[in-house]
Amino acid sequence: MSAKHLLVIDDNEDIAEIVCATAKSLRMTTTIAADVAGFLAALTPEIDLILMDLKMPEMSGSELMDLLGRRRWNAKIVLMSGVGRTALGQAERYGRSIGLTVVGSLAKPFRVTELMEMLKR
Repeated sequence: MSAKHLLVIDDNEDIAEIVCATAKSLRMTTTIAADVAGFLAALTPEIDLILMDLKMPEMSGSELMDLLGRRRWNAKIVLMSGVGRTALGQAERYGRSIGLTVVGSLAKPFRVTELMEMLKR
């Protein structure tokens, strides 16, 4: 994946911290957003990878993908959720259909080794 700056949006602080610690071990710069407002504030041109939880309290993952699609955002995106593989696959296909670069997904709970492999791609 060779990303350098990762933006994580997840309302679960523990998950976000695990993702960031893993990314930092790969020498990535990381930013965490716990809500949509924080995510939008952190969304700068330097962001080249987004790890996005599909289930957020104020906006669903598909709504957030719609917003990124309207902005023609070109960062790579990895979706995360505990909703199951089928829903993750549907969300991946939807994101790609609106022009986003969805490069994969992680089903929660995931292993750090799975996350590491996703970040190394």
